[in-house]
Formats: sequence, C-alpha cells, structure tokens
Amino acid sequence: MLSLYLDDVKSQGRVGLVGIILPSDNVRSLCAAVEAIVREGGPAPKNRQSVELKGEEILGNRGWWRSKSPRERLLVATQCLASLEPHGARILQRVGRKPAGKTLNEAKRSTSMAMAIVASDYAREVNERSIMAVCDEQSVDLVTTDSVMHFDRMEDPYHHAVIVDAVYAVDSRRSRMIQLADLVAHVWQAKETPGAPHGDLWSQVRHLEYRPVNFMMGGSSAS
Repeated sequence: MLSLYLDDVKSQGRVGLVGIILPSDNVRSLCAAVEAIVREGGPAPKNRQSVELKGEEILGNRGWWRSKSPRERLLVATQCLASLEPHGARILQRVGRKPAGKTLNEAKRSTSMAMAIVASDYAREVNERSIMAVCDEQSVDLVTTDSVMHFDRMEDPYHHAVIVDAVYAVDSRRSRMIQLADLVAHVWQAKETPGAPHGDLWSQVRHLEYRPVNFMMGGSSAS
C-alpha cells in the first residue's frame, strides 16, 4: 500500500494540490526522522506538537519558529526535505491556473481528478494497487467526494489503483506528514513565484517529482 499526503496551493490565480507519496511501511520511520530533526534544531516549547513544520511558519519566521535564527530555520527545512528520498518518498503535483469560463468548484474538481490519475499512474509503476490518501483539514475542499468516487470507479485497465475507503482530513498539528507536505508545497510555490524567498530549495527535491507516464495514452515506464 502507498500513503499519499496532500496539501493545497491556492494563490496568484493558481489552484492545485502537491503531495508526498511513499510506501505505507515507511511512514513511521520518516515521521521519526522528521521528529528527530525538530527536536535537535527546532524551538522547545512545553508542548512540542505545537511546533509545526508548515512552510509559512518555518520559512516565514512565524509562531514558535521566531525564536530561531534564519540560518537555523533554513537548516531544519533543508534537513526535512533531505529526509524524503531515503524513505522512498516521491512528490506529486497538479497545479494550474483556473481556466477561463470555469467556476472555482469546477477547477477544484478538475485538479483533484488530475491528482487521482497521477497517483494511480505512480502506483502502477511501483506495482501497488491501494492508496491511503490524507489531506489537511484546510485542503479538504480541493479533494472533492465526486472525484474520489470517480477515481474509485475507473474502469480502464491503466488506472488500477484505488483510494482506500476515502480521503481522510486531519488536523495538521497532529501529523508530521501533512506538515512535511505543506513544506514541500510551500517550496514548490516559492520556485514558481518570481522573487519569492527560498525558491532555490526546490532544487534539493526536484529530482523526486514524479513525471506521469500517462498509461491512459499508451505510455510505458520504459518510454
């Protein structure tokens, strides 16, 4: 089984989703690695769960992270991003500008459908058939029920993976994986925004971005 953690991108006319996908068996070890990074280099409040890795906080100098220097915050962000590859994580993204003539809800549905197809493409490449999908409570409006149900009903032979049960929405404060997805989404958005700080961090994880094969159009992992 694969686990997919999603966060949304909604700014400057863009609507979309960025996600981290990895073998479910590796989730606990990645969480432990990230927790160790936060314990060593992050702030130390009484309740460590209140220290989130959200991009806007750690790179934007907000919340508990204001007690750390820019260099210290950047080091933690860099180490967290570097922890993805050793745990078999890849990055999926489907972000685009809202098409003219489409409502925001239509654009959201199109985005979540596209992410479902990309996730299924990746699952096919790594020979997995089930995906457990989780999103931030704040992103749930981008992961519509209609698109998930359609994804589950895909009948063509190329998209053989299915979402298990439903897409779960969780409080990001309780999930290091959702926080990590938020950090990746923040860095992705920064590299797409001219003049935005920290856009250069994307170069550290760019090679992890999955390029869809598009089996539906006859592609293959060998092509």
